Amino acid sequence: MTNMEIALAGGASFLGPRLASELLSRGHRLTLLATRDPAVVRRRLLGRLALLGYPPQSVLDMSDQLDAVYVDPQAPHLGMGRGAYEALADRFDVVWHCPASPDFHQGCDFAGGVPAKGAHALLPLAASGERPTVFHQVSTVFAHGAQPPGTVRESGAARTSGNCRNRHERAHADADRYVHSYAADTGARAVVHRTGLLVTDMADQPELPRHGLAQIAAVAGRLLSTAEGGERLSLSLGVPGDPEARLNLLPVVAAARTMAQVTERAHEPGPQLMHVVHPRDTPISRITAAFEHLFPLRLLLRPTGSAHLPVDVRGIPQGLDAVLPYLRQRLSFDTGALDSLGVRVRAPRVTTEYLVRGMKGAAMQSAVPEGGPHVGVLSASV
Repeated sequence: MTNMEIALAGGASFLGPRLASELLSRGHRLTLLATRDPAVVRRRLLGRLALLGYPPQSVLDMSDQLDAVYVDPQAPHLGMGRGAYEALADRFDVVWHCPASPDFHQGCDFAGGVPAKGAHALLPLAASGERPTVFHQVSTVFAHGAQPPGTVRESGAARTSGNCRNRHERAHADADRYVHSYAADTGARAVVHRTGLLVTDMADQPELPRHGLAQIAAVAGRLLSTAEGGERLSLSLGVPGDPEARLNLLPVVAAARTMAQVTERAHEPGPQLMHVVHPRDTPISRITAAFEHLFPLRLLLRPTGSAHLPVDVRGIPQGLDAVLPYLRQRLSFDTGALDSLGVRVRAPRVTTEYLVRGMKGAAMQSAVPEGGPHVGVLSASV
């Protein structure tokens, strides 16, 4: 495979550094699209590669293939003159957009962590160059919204926003729909990657963004702490859910490796949606077991329709309430698009021990939210 010129927006997201390292280690040249001082953004990414465990010589070698350029996603032509914009567009074979959650990664993402804003800014860049540039948008399988149990197909899935259950799902669904419409109307090459929930078993580090389950563990750590910040409250917590539910959890390193392989494949004009998911779903019982290992907590999943759950938490912190629908999910995801490219997701099994390792550092937080933890009753109809 000939080495490519690749642009990356969202290098500070949870996925960003892992995807950057995969692309760089394969010999491709990478340009970070930076919304602040390019030298600082470039230096920060190299520092994160070191934190991810790459030896100094490997980081040095990758630095030779890494560039950064300042862009303003809110301005015409990304804040540069038309000539400079056209030269930038002509430079790339591939443009990657890795939006981060604005809730979890404040101030560190391209276009403020709003997926549609990034897509609006970057698709014209990918489509206006002389090369047949391919645009890649990172999304999530949760963008499918609420679905009945069964297999979710890739075909046509990005055309509608579905029955979205929270703003995270809606934000990605809106962006996916825009990418699909733009590529269908213009013939631009555009690929939407709907991934499983990205996770890692790497120990928590303040300099690296956390994945979603670690963020939830941090919230739980604060919620269950006593006012002294030492001992934890012991709770038996009843929540509406299905003990047979399952989620698709995907180690982020496997996701980055798979996406790098997809980058090197040829893509036809027009939109394409593909599921980048673990071959095996993770039972919800395995996830609850990890939380019970980390906290003096017993999670009881009760069917929707129970009159009232025996113990629950009133005033669930923002973000934590959005988790409740996934405690009932039973979905599988078609992978025909990946199969057609000859690409397979190869990922380790996500065990309880894997999850504990990746959440333990975040769970050790002991700061108490203002007013302290509050135990009450939450209707089972949530």
